[in-house]
Amino acid sequence: MPILSSFGGGSKGGFGGRGGFGPPYFVQYLVIGGGGSGGHVYAAGGGAGGYREIACKTLEVQKGRPYEVVVGAGGGGTTANNPNPCAQGQGYLSSFNCIESAGGGGSGNQTQDPPANTGGSGRGGNASAPNPGYAGNTPPVSPPQGNPGGGGFGSPGNQLTGGGGGGAGGAGSSRNGGSAISSSITGSSVPRAGGGGAGGNDPTFGTSGGGGAGTGRVGTGPGGPTPAAVNTGSGGGGGGNNAPTTGGGSGGSGLVVIRRLTSDGGPKTGGGQVTTSGCDTIHTFNSPGTFTA
Repeated sequence: MPILSSFGGGSKGGFGGRGGFGPPYFVQYLVIGGGGSGGHVYAAGGGAGGYREIACKTLEVQKGRPYEVVVGAGGGGTTANNPNPCAQGQGYLSSFNCIESAGGGGSGNQTQDPPANTGGSGRGGNASAPNPGYAGNTPPVSPPQGNPGGGGFGSPGNQLTGGGGGGAGGAGSSRNGGSAISSSITGSSVPRAGGGGAGGNDPTFGTSGGGGAGTGRVGTGPGGPTPAAVNTGSGGGGGGNNAPTTGGGSGGSGLVVIRRLTSDGGPKTGGGQVTTSGCDTIHTFNSPGTFTA
């Protein structure tokens, strides 16, 4: 899936009234990148996609102007027979009006480190300690768009467990994904962008960081790893041992939400799934599209 650029010209809206566009007004936004997949074979959980939000209307847009909205896909799930060599489970970027949220870091397996380790939030380290987690907030923005993954480890009795993927609300730990963040931009509080839980042969499976993130798998038994829920930007769960039956769960696709005063809209204003909350109109993009201000 290619990374597309935005039609938007930055926070100042670009054309300054030329080209038939109307006066500027301000919106708030939530932009979440696609989550990374969990890996296979004693593997880490996937990192959440980058999470960028403003809680008040401070991003300037120009009435009547179209702005491209990119919603990144989640990283594809992996198995030993299908290691997804092109991107190794990396999530994809989401963007709106020059606000970009990176995809989450995707995992490989116990002995294979793919190039796509870092991202909005980093994936965890695979089993066989020491194997630290990988960085989030890559590329760096302020405030940070994500957190690092947790470290994988080996314990007495040859119990091997990967590290949980980083989440928007916190770093991953050994086994468990980093926490999600709850947002009320759509009118009710919804957690998103949690880190995926890790897999291995340790008796305690890796729990997700919430927000629809995947859980890890223990050994070759039933249950897990699970994929992340769509449009959450959360990371997928990591696989247990004995490939290829214990592949990693796929990452959740991203999301873009734009919220404005209803009175600011014009006859051309539209795009996404449109709802209202009080004095505001909310445009929710579960897939790529165009927001016309």
